[in-house]
Amino acid sequence: MERGTEVSYNIFFRNGVSEEPCNAETSCYQADMYFDDMAGGMAINGNVMIKDKVLQVTPPNKKYAPVTWLGILVNGGADVTVYDNTYYGPEDYNNKPSPIYNGATAMYEQSGGGTYFAEQKICGGADYCAGDKFYKSMRQYGYDTHPWSSAFPELLEYDANPPKKKNGKNWYCANERSCPVAAWNQTFVCNAAIGNNRRNAHKAVWPTDDISQESGDAVAGINVPRRNEALIERGNKSGASFPETVQSVDVIEKQGMTAVIEFARRLAVAGEASQSLNNCKEGTRRGASRLDLVGINNNPCARKWLFSGFASCDPCDDDNVECAPRDLPAGNECSCNNDGEPRPTPTSPTPGPTISSSDQQQCTDDPSFLFKNKKNCKWVGKKRRRKRCSKKWKKKKVSEWCPETCDFCPEGCNNCVVKPLYKIYNKKGYCDHKSDRETNKKVNSPEQCWEQCKEEYKFVYAEFTGGTCFCTRKCFCRSDVGNNSIVSILPFDFDLPGQC
Repeated sequence: MERGTEVSYNIFFRNGVSEEPCNAETSCYQADMYFDDMAGGMAINGNVMIKDKVLQVTPPNKKYAPVTWLGILVNGGADVTVYDNTYYGPEDYNNKPSPIYNGATAMYEQSGGGTYFAEQKICGGADYCAGDKFYKSMRQYGYDTHPWSSAFPELLEYDANPPKKKNGKNWYCANERSCPVAAWNQTFVCNAAIGNNRRNAHKAVWPTDDISQESGDAVAGINVPRRNEALIERGNKSGASFPETVQSVDVIEKQGMTAVIEFARRLAVAGEASQSLNNCKEGTRRGASRLDLVGINNNPCARKWLFSGFASCDPCDDDNVECAPRDLPAGNECSCNNDGEPRPTPTSPTPGPTISSSDQQQCTDDPSFLFKNKKNCKWVGKKRRRKRCSKKWKKKKVSEWCPETCDFCPEGCNNCVVKPLYKIYNKKGYCDHKSDRETNKKVNSPEQCWEQCKEEYKFVYAEFTGGTCFCTRKCFCRSDVGNNSIVSILPFDFDLPGQC
């Protein structure tokens, strides 16, 4: 086990990009962090994983398998805590041929190690017999005595004296909390996925889940622990619209390390919890990635560390630096503020966004819906929509799964959320892009300006200045910040980019 290991505050950028298909006889997992052979006891937090680009080819024949595309893979380990991480994976392939398993990515997967396959002649795999060296090592080093049990109290939960092999078969212990080789005590909370059309990106995948490659071998309570008994999963933020594409990230990659760090910082901010989203109960804590310390002259301790060592200075003690604590607050609760308290009101507030008075109830399609495990809400809306919406799947009408596509959103529908379409900003400058156009129709307000941009050009970045309405197709940076006469109208889920 890797007990006590902490993997924190890293940027993983486009790892695993390859054009080679995966041999189906080998492990076809592609993860930024891959913990193998029952490695356990790790804390994984504050990392930003950028894994948006897939070059793997679709498997040419049955000798090859789709790659499971992940941020984090734990192959059977127990006592793993994953929190405050941000993941930007590829968009779902939906109905297109896919080189990645299930056509979708996920941030975290527990694969169950070797607990599926019993060795009938010798002790091995993860169905260990009493005489196996794994248990011998635990007993030899006194896992349940000081200093080990003092540093890691969860070790007292385990039993290193399993029953002997019976009837020529190994002992399956995954149904017992005392089994040290099964995936018990998993915590996956307060993480964030970035980007829409990524239905599984914010989820923890369990071996018995339909979306796991191992669902055919995993049996809950027999060779893997039951999900609801072994996994704590909550407060993980699903992806919203984000203004980057594979092509624009290609440009960032060519610009070098400084540009990549700034991009990672924008992703981390987009993943933070907010008051407007479930009262700060979904997403990472503010300053969780500590990326404000990265870059030239950004770390106030750099000089002291050089001459006096790391113990001489803590950069998080600086008033100008915002760091989330290393550990989660009590109860594994997510929070907007570092200490778990409500976000404070600034003493000198700056003009913030105002919510449009024309806010309307928006229906959202359920991203987990797959009709007959194959077809999503986009398929429903392509043709014969009325007929498809009236079909049933898992005891619910398709219209209840896809209320936006089917124009179905009655009172009490749990897929309806009151969500503004846009925010209005003052003194925040305008989106500076060559696609800038003026509307043909005269408008009289920022609200009308945004609606007109959508109607005339299908653009969602608008500027209302001196009674004139301008529309922009993209918004990578802002100019003329601080100008009182400029009013910007931007999508509600859009995070303001930096100045040009």
